[in-house]
Amino acid sequence: MQSPFMALSALIPLCIATQDDTFKTALAKLDGSWQVVGHETNGKPASEEHWRKVQFVFKGNQLTFKGDDILERKVAKITLVIDPATTPRVIDLKIVAGEFKGTTLEGVYEIKNDRLKICFRNDETKIGPPTSPRRMTRISCLSF
Repeated sequence: MQSPFMALSALIPLCIATQDDTFKTALAKLDGSWQVVGHETNGKPASEEHWRKVQFVFKGNQLTFKGDDILERKVAKITLVIDPATTPRVIDLKIVAGEFKGTTLEGVYEIKNDRLKICFRNDETKIGPPTSPRRMTRISCLSF
């Protein structure tokens, strides 16, 4: 007869594999180039003209930009940390290359009908991720 510990230890790798698959599936939905079609700051429409020339390129857990030399210099590469199991879905944008290296933007994201919306804090507060794209303050939201 197997002990409960043995049975539990056999299930742990299955749970980890399932979480890893969920994470990879969620990242795969982001893969590719995305064009900004809307931009809000603090709940108010912001200038979209600048963002319309910028391509957000997601590949695996990496995000890079094309079309804006200044942005590419300041934020050359971002590592994504997502939690697709939360509601709303949490996303951390960890800047790993460029002038802002070491900065993490905490936010939430939503993919619905092939549309992506990412909302993130644009201040230096360290109080955790926002709880809702509609109820956050000091935030920027980009729609793709």
